[in-house]
Amino acid sequence: MTHLKQTYLAPASYPPRACVGDNVYDWDHPDYHAVVHTAKWIIADPKPEYADAEHVPSQEMLERKNINRQGEIVDLSSSKQCDYRACRFMNPRGKTGIAGRGMLGRWGPNWAADVIVTKTEGDELWVLLCEKQVGDGDSVLCFPAGMVEPGDRVPETLRRELCEEAVDDNGAVDELFDKCCVGCVYAGWVDDWRNTDHAWMVTQAYNYHATPEIAAKLTLAVKDKKEIKKSAWYLAAEVTKMYASHKDWLDKVLKDDQEARKNVRPTHPSVSHDLTVEPGDDAVEEVNDWEPGDDVEPCDGVVVDEDVVVVEADGTWTMCDDVVAPFVSHAIPKPPPPSPVGEPVLGEKRSRRPSANATM
Repeated sequence: MTHLKQTYLAPASYPPRACVGDNVYDWDHPDYHAVVHTAKWIIADPKPEYADAEHVPSQEMLERKNINRQGEIVDLSSSKQCDYRACRFMNPRGKTGIAGRGMLGRWGPNWAADVIVTKTEGDELWVLLCEKQVGDGDSVLCFPAGMVEPGDRVPETLRRELCEEAVDDNGAVDELFDKCCVGCVYAGWVDDWRNTDHAWMVTQAYNYHATPEIAAKLTLAVKDKKEIKKSAWYLAAEVTKMYASHKDWLDKVLKDDQEARKNVRPTHPSVSHDLTVEPGDDAVEEVNDWEPGDDVEPCDGVVVDEDVVVVEADGTWTMCDDVVAPFVSHAIPKPPPPSPVGEPVLGEKRSRRPSANATM
């Protein structure tokens, strides 16, 4: 029996979901009768600019970008689940009990981006979360997130949503995105309660680990007060419940943080300029005698006083000043995440309806 949220949860505006049965991938089961539902304002005349028409040319659908189970961005044409009679691609994780688009604007994948901002205080990992309104008086914790608008790239969406839902737009945000990208935590389908048989959420969730200096300059503020009650720093290990699949991603960040701490070994003060390199036979070298390119065994990173020495797999090393445990390479900016819609093109940006296409 399935326990996916998309099979039993739904926004208040949705009709009750039909029973999906024991096999969610058995689309042709004679007892499966999905309830057809698309929000009236999605198909209104005029419809929202971001929303699809009722019928989209087949070639356009085939070329739309989706994320497969390996986290790769691929054309929707690679999907093996398609209702050729209705000319609709099917939800890659099976039946939901509702056909149509629900309150999602686009047929097939609806792209979003989630920004996971963390910081370290002492030995503890903290995460920046929003309290999201999901019903009459109900709220749940979530990452700042939102839909990738046509013409936008994922980094633009991450920055926009962070400043709309969690912090003031200031220089600290620029520093965060320029210097603190740890990498992609998750890319793929999302178990979202808005999903239908013919429209579903996909996302890219990126982690940015703020240095103490940058974290101190981030000012908490909420602009999108229709959906977000507040933003705050939470002790990551104490968060037990989150929106959609967000808790799964936080668990991965926590696990990665714990693994990173194992690779950070402060040396004894009496030998503060000595470095033990692993794996392989232990070797102690005077850091001051090292030169870039010296032949040493690789490891992830170790603490020497308040510095971190990064030993690359090819044996070269780099010293990064003022980097604190856990070692997350935030002194070395990562490439920007890929975008499902390509580079911005003038005239392609469209307005959105925040209450419909807000964070997943």
